[in-house]
Amino acid sequence: MRARDVRIGETYVVTVPQRLPSGRYPLRTDDVSALAEWQQLHRLRGSRFRLTVTALDTTATPPMVKGIRIMPGSHVRLDLTPDQVQQLGLPDGDYVLDGLLRDANGDLVELPDLSPLRVPARWIRT
Repeated sequence: MRARDVRIGETYVVTVPQRLPSGRYPLRTDDVSALAEWQQLHRLRGSRFRLTVTALDTTATPPMVKGIRIMPGSHVRLDLTPDQVQQLGLPDGDYVLDGLLRDANGDLVELPDLSPLRVPARWIRT
């Protein structure tokens, strides 16, 4: 899709190519944040996901779309309050519960995980 056709606030399907030629998608750069961004996209090769567009960068090469990727997941991480620590009979200190959230039947509960991401506009599909 062309960057000029992308609308902020709309949700699109992103199709990441299996191959990311270094001439078109720079994996080597002096800009540390750009390098991390391209490495993240490299790990997503061959995948498809939905992206809600929050911004456009038509000055980038290639033109980029910034958005939020919504991924379902069951992993939770909760910090215990001092009252909860005391009620559980634990020694004073900071504690974290880390694991999977299940309902009363033992089935995993899916929660949305929002992940900001920038992708080339050409990967966007309606």
